[in-house]
Amino acid sequence: GGWVGGKVVNQVNGTATVSLRSNTVSPVTIGVSSSFPSTVAGSNTLCRQGSGALNTASCTLSFAESGFIFDIPDELSNKPSTDILVKAVKQGDAGQACVPAFKSQTKSLNFWSDYSDPTTGTMKVSVKSGSVEKEVGISLATAESMNLNFDEKGEAKIDVNYADAGEMQLNARYTGTGDEDGLVMNGSNKFVRRPVGICLESDSCTNCSVSSAKYKRAGEEFDIKVKAMAWQSDTDGDICSGNAVTPNFSHDNMLLTHELISPTIAEGGEAGTLGKSEYEQNAGEQVIAQSVSEVGIFTFSVEPSAGGYFGYSIPGATTEKIGRFTPYYLTVTPNNPAPQASCGEFTYMDEPFLFKIGAEPKLLVIGKNIDGNETKNYQVESWWKYQNQWSDRSFSNLVGSTLPLLEEIKPNNRTVAYLDGTDSEARSAYLIDGTLRYNRSTTLITPFDAVFELSPEVNDLKDIDGICYQQNAAADCTGVTFNDIAKDDNFEMRYGRLVMQNAYGPSSEELRLELGTEYVNASSQWVSNGQDSCSVFDTTTATAVEDTGLVLTPDAGLGAVEGFTNTGASGKTGAIGLGNSFIYFPAPNAEGEVGLQLNVDKWLQWYWNFDSAALEDPRASAFFGTYRGHDRIIYWREVN
Repeated sequence: GGWVGGKVVNQVNGTATVSLRSNTVSPVTIGVSSSFPSTVAGSNTLCRQGSGALNTASCTLSFAESGFIFDIPDELSNKPSTDILVKAVKQGDAGQACVPAFKSQTKSLNFWSDYSDPTTGTMKVSVKSGSVEKEVGISLATAESMNLNFDEKGEAKIDVNYADAGEMQLNARYTGTGDEDGLVMNGSNKFVRRPVGICLESDSCTNCSVSSAKYKRAGEEFDIKVKAMAWQSDTDGDICSGNAVTPNFSHDNMLLTHELISPTIAEGGEAGTLGKSEYEQNAGEQVIAQSVSEVGIFTFSVEPSAGGYFGYSIPGATTEKIGRFTPYYLTVTPNNPAPQASCGEFTYMDEPFLFKIGAEPKLLVIGKNIDGNETKNYQVESWWKYQNQWSDRSFSNLVGSTLPLLEEIKPNNRTVAYLDGTDSEARSAYLIDGTLRYNRSTTLITPFDAVFELSPEVNDLKDIDGICYQQNAAADCTGVTFNDIAKDDNFEMRYGRLVMQNAYGPSSEELRLELGTEYVNASSQWVSNGQDSCSVFDTTTATAVEDTGLVLTPDAGLGAVEGFTNTGASGKTGAIGLGNSFIYFPAPNAEGEVGLQLNVDKWLQWYWNFDSAALEDPRASAFFGTYRGHDRIIYWREVN
């Protein structure tokens, strides 16, 4: 520092104006070392500061620290802040400008930046002066020098840009040379750059309806990529296309919401809950694992909390439609099926029996999420995807049972139907016309009460998406069993047969042949089945290979004989009543024997050993012109 222009001052009319420079803040004392004419010996130099008094103390001058001020406005990431005024001023007093030193001059300043929040980063601040733009360093050692053109007010303009997000500090330093050697002027300003908005990337559905391909199970995690985007232009209609990410963005309160698209609330849908309702974003691009507890099609939104980014609100974003979400697993609840006796209170072995209407085997099917809670939307219309015919099902006796073999008849001809749910009961699937029978052998079996089980297997309990029955979310797919069907129902099974008696009578009168049903009682004896008022038979003339009808093998002259179920040659369809019935033959007016075979249902056949060891139809004979006589008469001769 020192006197500007040198220390020799020429006064005119006893006055002169000079400038004094100090490049440090140390106090400077001024005085006159010599003059012409010379001063009086022993006199002191007196000074006045402002309008103060003349004294020697005023000859000691204090110099203030000087520096730069500039105000960089907060802005969107990558959006330049332009025409920022850089002013050289007394430090701490922006109103005191250093105009004389910088007026209409070009000065070289060093610029660098500091990461304020966060404290590290990868992108740099750029500074532009005139047509020259540079990325500045991140320390004084890596600072970039820039020539600034100061105007007559001692002010220069710069543009500042930062493509990332966060709080930054821009630093400026001027280091004097020559006459300004030792002069150091500093300036700094903090500013914030914020993302223009959020972009979300995730899987999305096509068609986006109840028939869409399955995506995830309820409660199963899926990824959403959250990106904080930089500004590109004020007319940018899609910030997710072409815009850069702001790597340094972080936010400790990112809010997550979702919206149910289908099924709609009006259709009975429920939105469910999210696996995450908020999270902390630690980078400009971050993948979050999200989940939803319900079934359906959804959109998911991310919204930084209002005012949560250095006082600014960052616009959030919403995904495309995502789905279809299915249950995580199914639970099935068997009912208590009740078989229907084929004849009052009993059923013959080999005789098919069904289930009572409304008491067929039925499964209540409910969807569950990963936490084991019901997915209510699975019950809504076509969102219920359980369409299974139980093709692998099996009926069987209980383990260890000695009952005869239980068989389902023509299982492939039976269907599983579906019932809508009610306020008190979930949707269900039930077996229509499930038909069973207990098979007989030659061994007589006393009456027994049926008890059995039905076991749909693993594949029977999967919906069309392959979602299966599990005990819980961590368990394997499994089958289920309808246990102890008919237990305590007194569902009695009887080993039975139909018996025909031989009939004898004159050829001139109608002949009546008795028939009836029998069963093996608890004492293993054949007895009349007085409770049978259900069995039917047919006397239409038939051949031996037909399933129903009466096979007649008449002697010569009896070819016209027919059997009827009522007197007077009427009726071809008969029924057993209280275990008995009759077949009637009109008078043939010819003598001889007619062999009879009544084609009956399998459960009324027996092992008669007529022609084979297999089940056979009952047989008897009708004798015309022959009187059978009384069983107690040994010999009877008619005389004139």
